[in-house]
Amino acid sequence: MGIDAFHPEPVSRRLAGLAPGADPVEQWKVEPHVADGRAAVDRFLAAHLV
Repeated sequence: MGIDAFHPEPVSRRLAGLAPGADPVEQWKVEPHVADGRAAVDRFLAAHLV
């Protein structure tokens, strides 16, 4: 989720609600969550790229 002025959390939640199959990552920007956030991106890319 967004946690700063350029990526506000309410906007992140709204977009996630509109996107079918969205899997929002609540914590990703600070340790110890960085590795989990990266893993979520890697899973998404593996599932959606040819």
